[in-house]
Amino acid sequence: MSLQISKAQFKHLEQACESRFEARLLAHLRRSFPAQMAASDDALSERLVQHLVSRARHWGMVSEADVAAYAELAMHLHPRFDEHPDFSWAQSILADEFIVAPELRLQILNDAAARRETSRVRAPLAS
Repeated sequence: MSLQISKAQFKHLEQACESRFEARLLAHLRRSFPAQMAASDDALSERLVQHLVSRARHWGMVSEADVAAYAELAMHLHPRFDEHPDFSWAQSILADEFIVAPELRLQILNDAAARRETSRVRAPLAS
């Protein structure tokens, strides 16, 4: 005897798993970015997480770890960094068809963001 799950049941299970993941991600972001997350009410925070998950999935992030890493990067840069004109460098990395592994794409994004942050923080020496 085999167990069969209908498409509707599978879809419901998938949605329940995604909702649980979003709740865990929201809790993680609240712990990791307390000042930023405190500025938003619960409904806005939930919409932010849904947006971040949706954008991560759009860019090929499948695993929860990759989606969470994308969300953390977005919290550091800008919630819509993949659409914002100030982050064209990140958009180029995300759209690069030769970077197929999500983990590699995230690593390249994080490295590029760190380089930009370092160069932005350093002030030129006074002459």
